Amino acid sequence: MAGDAILPAKGRNMDIYGYLKAENSRLFDLIETIIESSDRALQNLLLAEFHRDLPVYLACKSKVFYAACGEHALVDAFAEHTRDMLAALEAIGDGDTWNERLAAFRLALLRHFDEEEHDVFHLARHCLKRDDARKLHDAFLAERDGIRSAA
Repeated sequence: MAGDAILPAKGRNMDIYGYLKAENSRLFDLIETIIESSDRALQNLLLAEFHRDLPVYLACKSKVFYAACGEHALVDAFAEHTRDMLAALEAIGDGDTWNERLAAFRLALLRHFDEEEHDVFHLARHCLKRDDARKLHDAFLAERDGIRSAA
């Protein structure tokens, strides 16, 4: 996929934290471009990419990363928030106020990503060994590719 090209190559030094941080940035930049564009055709094209990528990303994050962190209230809260984010994305729809709804969603997404990169990553680094974080990166990519090929 086009967005994957900006990510570091899969290799020994890539771990789940680096990958998630890069994907968080890519998805946030994508939604920023959608909001800032005055070209409705470009907005629709990018919004379709966002609608395709975000649910797969959040599903993989819940199944692979959050699950590896074990039972913890913070992880459970983020998994629940992920489900809420998907419902909010579906509710944006089309119409006269879609841009305002998308801007509000962008703020919620930014807050989710920032808190995750601070709080959940901190917790995960205490739960996971460095080698486990590298293996999770590979597992995440395998899960993502499986979902994409099934679609």
